[in-house]
Amino acid sequence: MKDTIAIIPARKNSKRLKNKNIIDFLGKPLIYYSIINALKSKFISEVIVSTDSKKIKKISESFGAYVPYLRSKKLCLDNSKITDVIYDLYKNYISKKKNIKKIIILQPTSPLRDFRDIDKSLEFFDIKNADYVTSLCISKPKNWFFEINANNKIKLKSS
Repeated sequence: MKDTIAIIPARKNSKRLKNKNIIDFLGKPLIYYSIINALKSKFISEVIVSTDSKKIKKISESFGAYVPYLRSKKLCLDNSKITDVIYDLYKNYISKKKNIKKIIILQPTSPLRDFRDIDKSLEFFDIKNADYVTSLCISKPKNWFFEINANNKIKLKSS
């Protein structure tokens, strides 16, 4: 059942890399890979891009995503929280859709994640009856940062 909305947050200003969400990556804008794989998911009913940029809006819509409105500037600051962005989108758009049970956030800066990864994470979410599921990438061995207990629960190591 397609009861999940994918949200791709993509503001125009980045501290380190200008226009990073639409920078060319293998011949396509970086955001393309998140959009196209979300559209291929068997669980996602709609792909929404949350942005403050008319250019990102136009690019995103050309690949099949929907941009219901441009995000306010106060939600595009370096210290803006993703939870505030999601709440704003929920309040102003998603809450009007009665059949949505889940929201998945797909960062446009993860172009190697494909629709199978998305579907597996949503299946895992359902099987475990989880409150949330997250993925991460670290450059050091995971046992430097995390402990995994007998129930396969991950705990951040204290320093």
